[in-house]
Amino acid sequence: MPKENKKGNDENESDLQKKLEEEIEKPYYKVGYLESFKLPYERLDVSAIIPTYNRCPYKPGSLRAELNPLAWCIQSLLFQKPPINEIIIVDDHSEDYTESVVESFREEGKERGIRIVYIRNRRRVGNGASRNIGSKAANSKYVFFMDDDIIATPFAVFGGVYTFELVKKREEKIAMMGLPVYF
Repeated sequence: MPKENKKGNDENESDLQKKLEEEIEKPYYKVGYLESFKLPYERLDVSAIIPTYNRCPYKPGSLRAELNPLAWCIQSLLFQKPPINEIIIVDDHSEDYTESVVESFREEGKERGIRIVYIRNRRRVGNGASRNIGSKAANSKYVFFMDDDIIATPFAVFGGVYTFELVKKREEKIAMMGLPVYF
């Protein structure tokens, strides 16, 4: 490779690195950025629906209980800001500790004013059918579908509701929105 070409690439890469470092310093990339805002909701009229199958291999209270992916998901939904109305877990006929893991969060849900609903399918019906079952059980204006291994950031549901309502105000036709909620 000619030296002048390599030097040009190094300079472009250096400029790109500098721009990235400047961008990352902006306040909205800071973890607590949204904490300082007065949010337009006290509570979100949202039902989070989580279809699940065999994602709780460890019994609640055991040394490995923290390794249950469904527990991570439920915990992250309990810490949503503002709080949501309910979490609906649709168990697609699991053969593990799913029911007892869900039950272990029921008291914390009550303390936070979040209803936790557990529905167990009589037989395996799949992810899509389980989402539909959860939707029928929902008691909120909005549903927020989650996979059973997602850790939602504290303002993930707020971001979804707020964005959805902004789009509706523009009189755009919208029925569903996909958001990057993985953390």
